[in-house]
Amino acid sequence: NLLLDVVLVAQLKMGPQGAGIATTVAEWIAALCFLGVLAGKLPSADGKNIGSNTKPSESGNIVPVFELPKWMDIRPLVVASSAVFLRSIVLQVAMSSAAAMAARSSAESDIITAGASSSVAAHQIALQLWLLCSFLCDALATASQALVA
Repeated sequence: NLLLDVVLVAQLKMGPQGAGIATTVAEWIAALCFLGVLAGKLPSADGKNIGSNTKPSESGNIVPVFELPKWMDIRPLVVASSAVFLRSIVLQVAMSSAAAMAARSSAESDIITAGASSSVAAHQIALQLWLLCSFLCDALATASQALVA
């Protein structure tokens, strides 16, 4: 992403459109690499060729396991993560509502183009700062849970 940002934004002067293209291309490359690891074509980060959903076959090839785990196996994970899942859903709804309100409030003003862009830009800056603080808190919470456990 950084390399594409430098090329598209700084060198080719594409601005935000170049940053969007760079992010999209980087996400697709990451998704394809992830699928390659899952398929056993690429080694994972720990150097193993076998991911958590694959098992070696008798011929030595990697064969994906296409079975859903039993409810009793995943129930403790669902119970343990339900509060975090609910918090994430509420946070996404709140952020989406704030973005919609920022876009609507600027669209109803007399100066539509300048008001819309500045209001939404200010909202995006505040959103990025909020998410940064949220991720920092999540990291601290994860570390403290690991220490307690």
